[in-house]
Amino acid sequence: MYDTNKQADIDAFLSSQDKSTTILNSIINEAELYHLDLFKDLDRLIVLHQSLTKSPTTLKTLYKLKGYKDYGFEGFMRHDAHELETLPTS
Repeated sequence: MYDTNKQADIDAFLSSQDKSTTILNSIINEAELYHLDLFKDLDRLIVLHQSLTKSPTTLKTLYKLKGYKDYGFEGFMRHDAHELETLPTS
């Protein structure tokens, strides 16, 4: 993830959400075509869907910031810990 910015589970979820967005847009188009009064409900559903999609994107960003081994904050702390280990003791 740290070199490629990919995380399989989150990326798969986001991909499925892209498909859901396409389906929602189709439903909106058909509701318009058949003059169905579903816009208020569909708009609410779209807002909820956007919120659902935003959460894993944020999680992916936070995972990357947190880091692992030599990457991110964890990498910085690991590096500093190794530096401290090499300091002479008094």
